[in-house]
Amino acid sequence: MTAGRTLWYLQIEGTVTGPFPTAVMERDIVLGRIALDALVSHNYDHWAAIAQTHEFQSVATFAGRARGFAQADERQGERRHGDASASSSGPKRVRGSDRRRVESPDIVRRRDISNRVWQSLRKSTPNNGFVWSAFSVLILIVAVAGFVTTPVAVVVGDCTSGPHPGVNWDSCTRLSADLRHADLRGAVARGAQLSSSDLAGAQLAGADFAYADLRQVNFELADLVGSRLIGADLRKANFSYANLRSADLQFADLRGARLDGADLSDTLLGEAIWTTGEICRRGSIGGCVIR
Repeated sequence: MTAGRTLWYLQIEGTVTGPFPTAVMERDIVLGRIALDALVSHNYDHWAAIAQTHEFQSVATFAGRARGFAQADERQGERRHGDASASSSGPKRVRGSDRRRVESPDIVRRRDISNRVWQSLRKSTPNNGFVWSAFSVLILIVAVAGFVTTPVAVVVGDCTSGPHPGVNWDSCTRLSADLRHADLRGAVARGAQLSSSDLAGAQLAGADFAYADLRQVNFELADLVGSRLIGADLRKANFSYANLRSADLQFADLRGARLDGADLSDTLLGEAIWTTGEICRRGSIGGCVIR
């Protein structure tokens, strides 16, 4: 797999999201979250299907082969039972242990990925030999990717920790959290899920929210000086009268966001999707220069 640092936009049924790192795209293709005919672009101008994009051909081949196994197995099951409707009678429960023990966050994360891959491949027909083979191949790919793509590896933070300066909430989920006036200076929350949270008046100077889900977050009057919001999903976020001086919002999605009264002095906005849905020109600083 390619572990490059290229950022990709993803277009599905006319809806564009991103940008996402190459490794994140590869992972979602392997897990079946992104169809092979979905369109991708690294410059928002030229679009091509996943299967026809050089950078993703290897992982697309693996994903396509695994899905082929699943389809072939389903057809065999229908022939055995003589009734095509039998294949849609509902999923069977996978046999396995329900034992619980204290595990490291990395083990929990890997098991969660494995379970999601299995859910995408599991069929109702018993004795799924082909599916087990495909499942094993995909788990091997995901495991290898965890070592190959170190530059963008997911590091799970301390999700149980309360708000305080420098807190590590990497990849944590805190939906609709009440963080009004919280002191989160220097916090690290890359890839975190914080949509619909209230951060009005919060101290966020130097915080890192790269690629975080910050949809509909209330940042009114918040201090975001020097914060890092690169690639963040900021759709319908409220930045009214927020201090965004020297913040990095490159590649961020600001569609529908409120910026009335916000201080954008020296704010980096290159390649960001502006509130109107237009793309900011590369090198835009202090305001969005539409392409």
